[in-house]
Amino acid sequence: MKLICYSLDGKQIDVQPASAERPWIDDTRDQFAKRCLPLVAANAHGWQIRLLDGCWLKWNGGIYPKDLKVKTDSGTSDHIASHFGHGILTFKVHCLFRTEPGINLWVTGPVNSFKDGIQPLSGLLESDWMPYTFTMNWQVTRKRKWIRFEKSDPIAQVFPVPRGIVDTTEPELRSLATEDALNEMVLGWHKSRREFIEALKARDPATVSQAWQKHYFRGQYPDGSPGSSEHQTKIRPKPFKSD
Repeated sequence: MKLICYSLDGKQIDVQPASAERPWIDDTRDQFAKRCLPLVAANAHGWQIRLLDGCWLKWNGGIYPKDLKVKTDSGTSDHIASHFGHGILTFKVHCLFRTEPGINLWVTGPVNSFKDGIQPLSGLLESDWMPYTFTMNWQVTRKRKWIRFEKSDPIAQVFPVPRGIVDTTEPELRSLATEDALNEMVLGWHKSRREFIEALKARDPATVSQAWQKHYFRGQYPDGSPGSSEHQTKIRPKPFKSD
């Protein structure tokens, strides 16, 4: 599948494959957060747009654009501004994404990254046809506090999704007890999990050396048999090629 990023009017754009790494994950005790495959897979799911100019900002709580003060390191405001008011910071994204027919583009903040006092907003674009650019917006959540964005900080993460996937999904609620084989596997996993935690608390040497159960990470069922042949332990988005 193709994903094209068109730069506009000679403007720079820094868009890079998203990384699975996060500083706060490295800082967890024994880096235990790296064991969570769904977490690190989500981190790398897509591409990140990075900031070309650092800035400071502070919101006084008012509803007008002037109530959000923005100071860029370069002294210019070509790409960072208060546009909507209400403490919303707007980053202009000087590019146009184009996806294949029937594919939307999900635009959100850098996944599993945090900045005190401000929260990214998400959007969904019909990027297979629209000739319109978009902005990336963040809502300030802490008034009267200076907030810092560094140059090269990620301000957005994008990834393609099929249009209509939510509308055409047929959700159902069922009792797990009605699915005998699946129920048996789940109950077996719960039993195995309880026993593993109890053995850890008892400092059983073999369990301690194992450190954590790796069934999902390895793509295995609770009994150790293989699960999906399409199981992924790493997401590897490709870099954008230049003309």
